[in-house]
Amino acid sequence: MRSFRAHRLALAGALALPMLAGTALAADPDPVVAKVNGKEIHLSAVQERFETMKAGQPQLAALPLQVVYEQLLDSVVGSEIVTAAGREAGLEKDPVVQKRLAELLDRLIGGAYLEKVVDKEVTDAALQKRYDEMKAKFTPEKEVHARHILVDSEDKAKEIIKKLDAKADFAELAKDSADSASGASGGDLGYFTKDRMVKEFADAAFALQPGTYSKAPVKSEFGWHVIKVEDLRDTKFPELNDIKGQIHSELAGEAVDAKVKALKEKAKIDLFGMDGKPLPAQPAQ
Repeated sequence: MRSFRAHRLALAGALALPMLAGTALAADPDPVVAKVNGKEIHLSAVQERFETMKAGQPQLAALPLQVVYEQLLDSVVGSEIVTAAGREAGLEKDPVVQKRLAELLDRLIGGAYLEKVVDKEVTDAALQKRYDEMKAKFTPEKEVHARHILVDSEDKAKEIIKKLDAKADFAELAKDSADSASGASGGDLGYFTKDRMVKEFADAAFALQPGTYSKAPVKSEFGWHVIKVEDLRDTKFPELNDIKGQIHSELAGEAVDAKVKALKEKAKIDLFGMDGKPLPAQPAQ
């Protein structure tokens, strides 16, 4: 009997699964997350507040919404309550509010117009063309992959060199480096070109062959260095995806400047000084 009952329960559960799945698939992508005096607040309002917060604090870019959801929801609810109070006070008809609304609308319309300009001009083909132009002008430079150990005296640097001569491990010795940032990774500085380091350090590093270390302490404004070079190579031009954002920003700026210039050329513009008197005509750019 127990076996038959268990079978019936399992069958009922199996039949219910498609119904539950259908309910999940049909879930509202923008559900109501609060009601303030009967007015619904949707999840999208919280998400927009979240995006605004991250835009002002880039270090929060990887922060999940769930971590700050309740705080942001409270903030959105608070804003709604304050806005409703302002409307009840008749402030939506206030001349100052109307003026600010008109200014905001102008900015929104202008921004939307320029977004369309950028969307039209900054195409994948335009990005590729600019990338190819940049790549054609690129001149490779030498770069080294180096490690260093920084100490505060020449004697300490000489002692380190003696230990290296005795086959001590450079990365282990680097853990006691005064440069704690690189010391934690065995003194690793990664790859760099000569112009990215102070002259004394760069000259010494680029004079070494891969796999060798400085046989004499290197003095710079930061202290005394012992340097080891791991590799020497030519720089390579980055892949398109690595600098696509940079190129997009450049092309967008150029497109906006060109469009504003063209619009100015067609417009009749009269300029006045702070005293209200006409300013001298500007020469054509």
